Amino acid sequence: MARRFTLEGIEDLFRDDVLRFVHGMHARLTQLVSNPRDPSALDELRALGHSLKGTASLVGLTSLSRAGAVIERIGEVSRDRCRPGAGDVSRDADLPGVC
Repeated sequence: MARRFTLEGIEDLFRDDVLRFVHGMHARLTQLVSNPRDPSALDELRALGHSLKGTASLVGLTSLSRAGAVIERIGEVSRDRCRPGAGDVSRDADLPGVC
């Protein structure tokens, strides 16, 4: 027989996931303060935003899901703009001032 989850158990899992995502984002952002072009930190930030977006969407928290999507997009654009050899990034209006 399949294991059944209680609503309380699902809430606990969701809370644990969100806390893990937020702590991970904080750590990556702290990394990026000292090295704004760190590709692994930018990629991890993107992945954490993506995970937050999906997890929040599963439980119907649209605003939190949208916040995750914004963080994911910031990670994508920053990674693309900050990679070595990206050239003049001032032309990209998505994130002025990044890198």
